[in-house]
Amino acid sequence: MRIRGNAIGHQRGRLTDDSYNAYPLHRTRIDAHVAHLLRQSAAVAGLAVATQAMAQVTFYEHEGFQGRSFTTPKQIGNFQRFAFNDRASSVVVQSERWEVYQDARFRGRCVVLRRGQYPSLAAMGLNDRVSSMRTVSRNARVDDDRYAPPPVVAHDYRRRNKERLFQAPLSAP
Repeated sequence: MRIRGNAIGHQRGRLTDDSYNAYPLHRTRIDAHVAHLLRQSAAVAGLAVATQAMAQVTFYEHEGFQGRSFTTPKQIGNFQRFAFNDRASSVVVQSERWEVYQDARFRGRCVVLRRGQYPSLAAMGLNDRVSSMRTVSRNARVDDDRYAPPPVVAHDYRRRNKERLFQAPLSAP
């Protein structure tokens, strides 16, 4: 038995794909619909990856990027929800500028962090005091006195894709 309009037919208690081949008009419509859904899925996935790559920050429980860490690509109104309230002692800002606040809901003392590594938040008076944070929009003007001291310039020594490593023998003079 075949049911018109379906892509799958029924024959003696089992499903077949005969009608998929028997009705080429429906197959064309189905193929076009599937292709459209795949394109939409790829676009959404690409947007999610691009958004995550745009802004990301990692807080560490101890100075020098030690201890538990907490990474996020989005604003956090209250670190208490993530069991990280008043625990951050160092931070790595992957990209963008971030406002870090001493109190929840973006209140209290605020410092703007630029891209870079901050091995200690003590110098800016925020060691174990960060409770919320959010990104600063690209076109926002920020007064110089709101910026944290310049971050430590550190090179990324992680191995990159297809990078060759060499061993060199060391000898003492």
